Amino acid sequence: LVFSDCPSSLATNKNFLPKFSFYPNPAKEIIFVENNNQHINQIEIIDIFGKKLKTLRNTIKEINISELPNGVYFFKIFSGGNTTIQKIVKE
Repeated sequence: LVFSDCPSSLATNKNFLPKFSFYPNPAKEIIFVENNNQHINQIEIIDIFGKKLKTLRNTIKEINISELPNGVYFFKIFSGGNTTIQKIVKE
């Protein structure tokens, strides 16, 4: 894994720079996804213990996190052959 210039992102390919934005962060109920015209195959929501809580597929514009308890989560984004991990805080 290679760290990108975004402090809360991690990428598996050093030639792949994350082109995704998740906002607001921290969030309370809804996370909006800005993909800059890059296709997202799926997003996995993972807790701080590494447990996969949810998998989202296809068109992902917003993610409802209202059912999650407050805490830190990781969104694992699969796009093409690349993977990026984004840290999200739920308030």
